[in-house]
Amino acid sequence: MAATASATAGACPTAVATSAANANTATIKVKVAVTTLNLRNAPVNNAEILKALKVGDELTVKGNSASGAWYLVETSDGIIGWVGSSFVQLTQGKLKDIPTVSNDAVSATEVATPAR
Repeated sequence: MAATASATAGACPTAVATSAANANTATIKVKVAVTTLNLRNAPVNNAEILKALKVGDELTVKGNSASGAWYLVETSDGIIGWVGSSFVQLTQGKLKDIPTVSNDAVSATEVATPAR
């Protein structure tokens, strides 16, 4: 049975709003560093699972929680959701360039809808 990873419950307090428009436009990429990682619709452990990611899957980072425990990411097939930051490895860009986003900035509906 494959191990499944997710960030610790309660690790993400309410994030402070920061405008994504003011963020650096550098592309930041990470890859999944564990066997299986749940992509969730909110930065909490009990949020709906949108997709099970596999080791090596590459993700584009859109933002992070105020605590840094979660990254808001987009998959190669256009699904946007949250992953625990300790379960991915930086492959492109700089951590300092990741904008902090409000938990309220991305609703469950927006996150759950894949780009077309």
